[in-house]
Amino acid sequence: MAKEKKFRKRVTFSIILSAAVFAGLSLYGELPQLKKSILNFSWKYIPVIMVMVFLNYIIRFVKWDYYLKVINIKTSKKDSFSIFMSGLLMTVSPGKFGEVLKSYLLKKIYSTQISKSSPVILAERVTDLLAFCLLASFGAYSFHYGENVVLIGIVLIILIVLIIGQERIFVSILEYAKKFSLIEKYSTKIENAYESAASLLSIKNIFKPTAISIPSWFCECVAFYFILNGLGCNVNLFKATFIYSISTIIGALSMLPGGLAVMETSMTGMLVLVGVDKSSAVAATILIRCFTLWLAVITGMIFFYSNHRRFGDIDDAISESSTA
Repeated sequence: MAKEKKFRKRVTFSIILSAAVFAGLSLYGELPQLKKSILNFSWKYIPVIMVMVFLNYIIRFVKWDYYLKVINIKTSKKDSFSIFMSGLLMTVSPGKFGEVLKSYLLKKIYSTQISKSSPVILAERVTDLLAFCLLASFGAYSFHYGENVVLIGIVLIILIVLIIGQERIFVSILEYAKKFSLIEKYSTKIENAYESAASLLSIKNIFKPTAISIPSWFCECVAFYFILNGLGCNVNLFKATFIYSISTIIGALSMLPGGLAVMETSMTGMLVLVGVDKSSAVAATILIRCFTLWLAVITGMIFFYSNHRRFGDIDDAISESSTA
């Protein structure tokens, strides 16, 4: 019961926070005008938006499967795909690190140690962030806006790769961090995960996953572009890609569940800055978050519950993966 309540509290918190953000944006966008913008949305764009969003999932699965091969975890393609898609359930976790649920499922089905597979989630986030930095960099250079955000993202990536790539540095930092009881508690698991992390984030294994990440996340930028088109906004694909990418980076760096509040406000603000009226900017933000963030959660739930006989109880899975 405690596990169930804990999981439900997390989901409820994310839903309430999202509703509060949407409510605040609705007031900013003036509710009557916002309603008009959404009702006037050209729904003919829905199929291509959905295709772009699901194409993002498919390409990201290719990266997930590649990482499993790097650390020699053998699975069937069907199981690997089901596990990856189920991980989308945790998209609303801080930094998406709740996707360690995938590691728990690998352990349950293939008896793979969580400490061996969990660094894949870190590697996914690092290369995702790098991809977004690259997508945003051209716009930041052209518009002279957001350069510092891109720079912070790149510096963070370099620090992670350097720390994990240099065993002496990693061990020294870990030894110092053991002074804190929380780190001391998980130090053994961290040490066990290091070998996989060092392999996944080695220089040779950074470029290919990043090359996969760029088209996968560009698909969501295209979806955002078509949403803007459907609302009658005069925003080209270049600007749409920059706004979506820089907003996503800001949301990721905030470490809030799904980047909630931070990503929405930055996206709406930048749309207004490029000349989009407030109601259309808010409508575009709400629609893209529904098609990406919340559709991902729903998709993850569908895949998890479709395999519940093998995956087990959702509350146990979330509880075990959160303490992995």
